[in-house]
Amino acid sequence: MKIKEVHDSWKEKGFPYYPKDKKWRDNIFNQLINFKRDTLVDRRNKVIGQAAHGLNLAWSYMEHAWGIKCGKMKTPMEVWDDEEHLTKGINKILTGTFFKQKPAHEITESDMRSMLRRYSGTQMVSNFRPTAAAALYDIFVDKDSPLEGTTAGTV
Repeated sequence: MKIKEVHDSWKEKGFPYYPKDKKWRDNIFNQLINFKRDTLVDRRNKVIGQAAHGLNLAWSYMEHAWGIKCGKMKTPMEVWDDEEHLTKGINKILTGTFFKQKPAHEITESDMRSMLRRYSGTQMVSNFRPTAAAALYDIFVDKDSPLEGTTAGTV
């Protein structure tokens, strides 16, 4: 498949936002709730580790984030709206230049989001990791905590 055909196919599908349907969101939320946060906390070094669980859920409520400027950098939405940059980004996926090489029919919405975020000269706003927030609640909220071996409270 030629780059133009891949480009046109993606433009027809529309911007690769995260899903918004209730079933998808409920599934991701349940994965987040069941994630073992205690594995993230290193009390001795006072560090909360990184895990991306739930970030996709948070982003699914924040479509506007794709167009927010970070300094003078391009936004992912600006890359999407610029035919030249979008075509170059797709070509980088197809050829394996910087991104993992994928044949046209295997490029996923996740691949497109990744390319749009990491395309040269582009920066996207950050989001606070839900797992880190939950671990902080577990530690500091005056409620029972799975980290302390008790039942978690509600925040």
